[in-house]
Amino acid sequence: MPKAINLTSSCGTFNFLRPQLAKGSHKGKNVLEKIAGSSLWVGEMKLDGHRMLVSSTCAWSRIGKDIARMDHIQNECPVGTLLDGEILPKSGAEGSDRVSNLRADDPTALGFVAFDILYHEGQYVGDLSWDKRRAILESAINESMEHISLSQLYYMNEWNTERLMEIASDRGHEGIMLKKVEAPYKANSRSAWVKHKFTDTHDVVIVDANAKPSEGRVRPGEVYRQDGKLYPAGLHTDPWIKGYVGLNYGFYDESGKLRIVGSLGETGPREDMEQYVGQVAEIKAYGQYPTGALRHPVLERWREDKLPEDCTFDSGAV
Repeated sequence: MPKAINLTSSCGTFNFLRPQLAKGSHKGKNVLEKIAGSSLWVGEMKLDGHRMLVSSTCAWSRIGKDIARMDHIQNECPVGTLLDGEILPKSGAEGSDRVSNLRADDPTALGFVAFDILYHEGQYVGDLSWDKRRAILESAINESMEHISLSQLYYMNEWNTERLMEIASDRGHEGIMLKKVEAPYKANSRSAWVKHKFTDTHDVVIVDANAKPSEGRVRPGEVYRQDGKLYPAGLHTDPWIKGYVGLNYGFYDESGKLRIVGSLGETGPREDMEQYVGQVAEIKAYGQYPTGALRHPVLERWREDKLPEDCTFDSGAV
């Protein structure tokens, strides 16, 4: 069993474990071809909600923060069970922003899709292989539950990744997840799960605010922040914006050192941008250079649900 991270959490039954993560398919050449037709892998839809670990006594975000107003989901969790999954709207479109709005306005409109289980009847089961954990998960979740459901499975000896991506697109998902059938649950590891997304996004650490010339044209497609919101720079009423700075971003390497690998260009005024140093940003890009720098990076959103150390060279955005 991996070492638990003790937090000052309201949950008295379990210690928080950083959830298992996935590496992007762009990091392994021919990885999708190797998975296709293999009985050693299983596929799921990649859901666009909020990651959550939940039991009858607690609900945690992926970084260990207590998630409030999830009583309706917690009340359905069997005692002694800790589930891993995603909070999603029960109806309508997915999306992290929509989940946030519903959490504030109508939390009972949110359901929980369980795709893994860490504890069952008070016993840690993460050391078991995925297929054995899945059997336990299916025995713990029943169809009479109103707020908790199971993720749908696609066995890769019966499906190929192209067809799964078509299904994901038709259903409005972000992409697909691929998991090794024989692998145990590896907390805070990316070794046994692979994600394949429609858009190439990456989570990066903002390292510093890099001063730019006092006057210069902001390129179309870039963004700036004003009044707490992101705006396309190309739509700014004044195309000549003075005093803007770029945000240098980086990843943590295998030794745990934070490396600067690129810059987002003229992102916003210095007084606004410096407050984001040390935070995690999700970047949309058109590929990645061997150095780690992203091709044509565009700032998509700030990820308050992620820690800087999650941003490794092969992390991508989850």
